[in-house]
Amino acid sequence: MNMNTKKMSALAAPTLLDLFSQPVEVMTPVEEEAEEGLLPSLAELYNRFRRYNIQHFAGKLPTPRIRYSDRLLAAGLFIRNRQEIVLSRRYHEIFPQDIDDTLKHEMVHILHFNHDADFKKEAARIGASYRAKAHKSLKLPPRYIYYCRVCKAEYPRRKRLISASCGKCAPSRFDPKYKLALKTRVK
Repeated sequence: MNMNTKKMSALAAPTLLDLFSQPVEVMTPVEEEAEEGLLPSLAELYNRFRRYNIQHFAGKLPTPRIRYSDRLLAAGLFIRNRQEIVLSRRYHEIFPQDIDDTLKHEMVHILHFNHDADFKKEAARIGASYRAKAHKSLKLPPRYIYYCRVCKAEYPRRKRLISASCGKCAPSRFDPKYKLALKTRVK
């Protein structure tokens, strides 16, 4: 087998955990070359996952596939049906010190899919944040610009709005008197 290839192998026997009602195949890295730049290699990410799993979850979390994404703008995400943690290369090149925090955040998603009270409680228990930092290079430009006909406030948006009112003129609920109008559509 070539030492420079990145391959994953599944252990022969699926592991049955009390967190899930069905067996889960545990994925472990076989061989891998180091990632370039400031980011830890995938092998190092798996080592950190194992360490945090033992430290914070008594080793009960299944080991998901872990990978980097060049397209993802959020810090990371957990894809439940694929048992996969995806970390944003772009985000972590800007905030390399947040890689452990993001990994722990996504580990909490294995137990709690949504950012509900249980998620926040568990994240606080293990020292993970529940919101990533913002950066201007991680935002996509708006496709639509809406404005309020009364106060002239502008609202840039990526998605088309069906019915929304001005947050300054009608801050608590939708009010048709202050319905936003489309000013421009950017292509």
